[in-house]
Amino acid sequence: LSVRWNYDSQYYFQNHTTGFNRGIESYLLLKPVSNAFIEFGFQNRRFLDSDNQYMPIDTVGQSNMQIWSLRSRYLFSKNIFSRIFFQHTNGAEEFVLNDSTGFFQYEVWKRMSANILLGWRFKPGSTIYLAYTEEWDRRNSDKYQSANRILFFKFSYLWSL
Repeated sequence: LSVRWNYDSQYYFQNHTTGFNRGIESYLLLKPVSNAFIEFGFQNRRFLDSDNQYMPIDTVGQSNMQIWSLRSRYLFSKNIFSRIFFQHTNGAEEFVLNDSTGFFQYEVWKRMSANILLGWRFKPGSTIYLAYTEEWDRRNSDKYQSANRILFFKFSYLWSL
């Protein structure tokens, strides 16, 4: 178990002011067997102005961001492995033009993403990866909707002369 708290000064490029970044991070790592682990994580970040008040969301994006994560790895053998990653955040954001005002501002929404990776090290320095990622968000709806899907294949070969 690890817990870390921080309080740092922050420069906001969006409105050229200074303020503070306050947060807490905690992780719980479980290792039930020697060839596997699972890690639960939580992060909370608060972005504050120079008077320790929340920064406006439409100016700097999410002012109270939370990230929940789950990370896992399993070694089937010395050379074959899998990794799983899941994350939920309320801090997905984009800088968009507001049609009614003509000014740019941040939109903030909730997002979940999941990733699974299978890998095979068939030779030292050479690996084949197969990964699948999917993202869901609540950008324009009350329900989570699929926002992105990626199937990824990578072949890496160490060629020494």
